[in-house]
Amino acid sequence: MSKLQELKERIRFRNTDFQRNYESRYYWFPEESPPFCIIEVNQYDPYHDMTLYLEVDLTTLKIVNSGVEEKGFLMKLVQPQSKHTII
Repeated sequence: MSKLQELKERIRFRNTDFQRNYESRYYWFPEESPPFCIIEVNQYDPYHDMTLYLEVDLTTLKIVNSGVEEKGFLMKLVQPQSKHTII
């Protein structure tokens, strides 16, 4: 089973409990060395207003930086110990 299939199987029957609204944006920087993109994903509902940021190295397709922001306050900035591969 591939990593993508494993991830999809883990959430397949998972209850989300309430309706969430999502939007995502992709910012491409192909002219940089190494080229990268930043993925911004917003989740908002009556209980949440959060944004996830992922920086992906386009030469390796690995997450090199990430952060979570909630209601304008930077909650967590994660520098991965081992680089995660985008699948």
